[in-house]
Amino acid sequence: MSNPRPRRRRPPPSKKWEGAPSPVTAAPAPVPALCADYTVERCDDLWSIAAKPQIYNDALLWPCIFNANKDKVKNPNRLKVGTILTIPCNLTDAQKAACRVQAGKFPKYVVPQGAKRYCPPK
Repeated sequence: MSNPRPRRRRPPPSKKWEGAPSPVTAAPAPVPALCADYTVERCDDLWSIAAKPQIYNDALLWPCIFNANKDKVKNPNRLKVGTILTIPCNLTDAQKAACRVQAGKFPKYVVPQGAKRYCPPK
């Protein structure tokens, strides 16, 4: 007995595209403005809020949030859960530099002795 030849399959029909392709732009789309409100959650601090990718992605910009919310936040080391913070948008490079300088001058927060604070990772 002889082996029959394997059947050749036909290639699928080629697709026909209709309409014109979308134009290619040289510049990427602009980044959306970050004007938003942020509700403080348990274990949040200004440092961690500013470090979030959807906010500034830079923890040293926390003074920008503090300066915009001085009426709501008296001490930047203590945030009340449920406080709604306004996140400033469209910061200039000069404003960002000023916030970084302000962050460097601010004394670091020291947890009081005996305080128990555990925040599970988000």
